Amino acid sequence: TVTLGDALAALVRAYRLVQERRTEEALQTAQEAYRFADEADRVSADVRIYTDRTRALAHELAETIRAHQ
Repeated sequence: TVTLGDALAALVRAYRLVQERRTEEALQTAQEAYRFADEADRVSADVRIYTDRTRALAHELAETIRAHQ
């Protein structure tokens, strides 16, 4: 079962990969964070406020990576 913690951990990994200039991996990991947030919503609607923000940050990061590729 995927949790909010999994989504947040993936988002942090994506940001770290950007810092390491591993943009393709960062993009994939940001997409993973987005998917994990979706899955966490299905487990518990109580985390929606946090998963919405996680998805927004993952989307913004992915768009930024794509813009600089």
